[in-house]
Amino acid sequence: VGSVTAGNVSSHGDLTLKGASGTTTASGRVDVSGQILGAGNVLISGQSLSAQTVVAGLDFDATNAAGDNIVLGQSGDLTIAVNGALAVPTIQAAGIIDAHAASISANAVTGHKNIALSGATSGVDIDSQVLGGGDISVSGSSIKAGTIVSGVDFDRMAAANGTIVQA
Repeated sequence: VGSVTAGNVSSHGDLTLKGASGTTTASGRVDVSGQILGAGNVLISGQSLSAQTVVAGLDFDATNAAGDNIVLGQSGDLTIAVNGALAVPTIQAAGIIDAHAASISANAVTGHKNIALSGATSGVDIDSQVLGGGDISVSGSSIKAGTIVSGVDFDRMAAANGTIVQA
């Protein structure tokens, strides 16, 4: 059928999940009930994407040492290209985030480099915040976000106990 269904998916290198993209909405989906975690680059494509968390550039050792709180490494780009809905509460990448879908729904998006979010037909809806270390581009028929901040210095932000610090 061309769909990907899993509880959790992790890779200590690059990770690619491909659902069939030229199919009906009933197939070609990438549905993960838990987390998608990649230490390197993560590429996800298909009809739609649903997961609780998607992370590219995860430092597994540092995350384990931090009591399973997500710690990003130095690199790891996240590319998402789906025809339908992208619904992931937490999206993070050590590198670039490039997400294109008919609609994007998330709670928080954090990228240590540039972020591009495109909700082509139904828009982009971010409940909480979009934090980017570089430039941020958001496009769609409607855009909703609690906070959007570009130029974040994540090292200085961590030293300030989570208070946003710009470069």
